Amino acid sequence: MILFNKTTCLAFLPALLLPALFYAQQSRFDAGDEGWRAIGDPVNPIPTWFATGGNPGGWVRSIDASTGGTWQWSAPAQFLGNKCTAYGNFLRFDLTASASNNNPTRPDVTLISGNLQLVFNTPDDPGATWTHYDVLLRENAGWRVGSLNGQAPSQAQFRTVLSNLTGLRIRGEYLSSGDDEGGLDNVILENIFTFDLDANDSTTPAGSVDFLPDTLCGGESPVADTDALLLSETRIDSLVMEILNPLDGIAESLHLPAWPPTLAVTGIGAHRLTLHNTGAATAVDFQAALLLIRYRNTLPNATRAVRIVDCRVYTFCGETARARAFVPYFPAGFAGSDQAVTLCSGDAPQDLRVFLGSGISTDGRWSPPLPSGGNIFLPDRDAPGDYTYLVESPAGCTGDSALLRVRVAYPPKLGPDTTICRDSILTITVQPPGAYSAWHWSTGPNRPDIEVADAGVYVVTVTANAGNCVFTDSVRVDLITCSECPVYVPNVFSPNDDGRNDRFQPSSSCLFLQYRLTVFDRWGNQVFHTENPETGWDGRFRGRELPPGVFVWVLEYEAELFGMRELRKLWGNVTVVR
Repeated sequence: MILFNKTTCLAFLPALLLPALFYAQQSRFDAGDEGWRAIGDPVNPIPTWFATGGNPGGWVRSIDASTGGTWQWSAPAQFLGNKCTAYGNFLRFDLTASASNNNPTRPDVTLISGNLQLVFNTPDDPGATWTHYDVLLRENAGWRVGSLNGQAPSQAQFRTVLSNLTGLRIRGEYLSSGDDEGGLDNVILENIFTFDLDANDSTTPAGSVDFLPDTLCGGESPVADTDALLLSETRIDSLVMEILNPLDGIAESLHLPAWPPTLAVTGIGAHRLTLHNTGAATAVDFQAALLLIRYRNTLPNATRAVRIVDCRVYTFCGETARARAFVPYFPAGFAGSDQAVTLCSGDAPQDLRVFLGSGISTDGRWSPPLPSGGNIFLPDRDAPGDYTYLVESPAGCTGDSALLRVRVAYPPKLGPDTTICRDSILTITVQPPGAYSAWHWSTGPNRPDIEVADAGVYVVTVTANAGNCVFTDSVRVDLITCSECPVYVPNVFSPNDDGRNDRFQPSSSCLFLQYRLTVFDRWGNQVFHTENPETGWDGRFRGRELPPGVFVWVLEYEAELFGMRELRKLWGNVTVVR
C-alpha cells in the first residue's frame, strides 16, 4: 500500500509540474457545496455548507441517520468522465469524523466505471480535527478490484476506470454503530491535463473551453485565442481540427503555415487538419501549432454564418479533451449588379434575387419591401417598380446594394363585348398602343387594328415589346337593327313556271324572328299557310292550280329593333295572273 501525506507527495513531484496542479479538478468549498452529495444513510443527502471552520475556509458536513449503512461522499460531474491523465497522480482530500472505531472492512475511496470498481483503504481513520489524505492513483498503491479482499488491479484496468469515471466516492462515516457526523474539504483530483481555446474566457462565457473570435468580414480567422492553453503531463498523440458542416464546400479549409519539427501535419487546405506526434513532441509544441491554425474561406461571396471548428486532443486514453471555435464569418455582402427585368402577367411567382446575378448573399432585404413579403414577386398582383436589394453586415463589415428595375408586361385590352348597327363598321384596336411588337387576328390581318361589320368573336394574339411575352384577348361583336326594316309584299305574281315571278313571297332586309303567312280566297277559305320565310306560294291549293283572281293575304312576324323584339301584322291583296 502506498499512501502519502501532503508533504511527502509534493516531494515526489518534479518542480516544473507544480504550477500544473492548479489545473486539477478541485473543490475548496469556499462558496458552497459545489455539487457534492452524501449517499448511503445520511440524514441530509445535500450536505450542510459552512463558510468557516474548514481547513481552512469553507467546508461541508453530513450526519449519520443510524440506519445501519455507511454513508459516503459522492463527487459531482466535474470529477467524472475521462480522467485517464490522472493516472500516476493523487486524489487528495481532508476529512473530519466526530467518532471512529477503525472498521477496515469498508473502503475509504471507491472509483467506479460501469460495473468495474476499484477500492482503497487508508491506514488511519480521521479524527475530530482535520486529517489530510493523499491517495496515489496507480495499480500498485494498494487498490483492489471489487472489494478490499479483491485482487490488485492491472494497469490496464486502472486506466480503463479512469478513462470513464462514472463515480468517485469518499467514505464519510467511520463509526460502526451509533450516531456520528463527518466533514469534507479540499478535494483535489490531480489531472495534469488541461485544454482551453480561450484560457481567460475573454471572448466566451466564463468557464468555457470554447472560443468565439471577433466577427470577421472576410479572409481568415484564428481558431484559438492568443491565451489558448494546452497542458499535459501525459504524452499527446495527436490534435485534430475539423470544420463541422461546411457551408461553402471546398472553399472552406484549415491552414497551418508552420509547425515544430516534432510534429507531422496532414490535411492542410482540407476540412480536417491533424497534428501527429512524431515521437518527441510536447504539449508546448502542440500549443504553438494550435495558435497558428487558421480557418479560411476563399469563396468571393461566402455564406454568412457562424462556422464551427471542432478541436480534439488524443492521448493514450483516446479522446481526452474537446473544444470548439465558433467563428462568426460575415464577409462583406454582395448584392449583385443593377439589372432590369420584364415579367409576364400570368407568370408563376418569381424570386427576384435570381435576376441580380450569381453568388449574391441570400440574407439581404428589399427596399421598399416586396408587396408579397420576403423575396417573392407576384406578377399578377404586385406593382412593378424599382426595388433595391440591400445586404447588410454586422460589426462594421461593408454592405452592398443593387437596383432591380421590375417591369410587367400585361395582356392587351380590346374592351368589353359590344354591339353595332347593321350595315355599320366597327374598328377594333389593341390597347395600349405601342406596347406590342406583333399582332395576329383570327380573321387573318397582322396589324394593331381591324374593321368589322359582321357579328362574331374576334381574337388577337400579340407579342409584347419587352420580355417576349405572348398574350391573347378576344371581343364579341353582335349586330342590332337601328332603324325600321320595310317589308316588301308583291301585289301580283304569275305562277306559270317561266322562272319569273312564279311565287308570292314577302321579303325584307331584316331578320324575321317569327313568321306566319296565310292566304285566303275571296270566300275566306285558307288556300296557303307557311311559317318559313323562305317558302313562297306557288298559286296552288292541294296541288291544284287555282284560277286567276284576287286573293287576301295576312302576314304576322316578329322583328328586332334596337335589340328589342316587336310583333307586327300586315295584310293586303295579291292577284294571280296566268
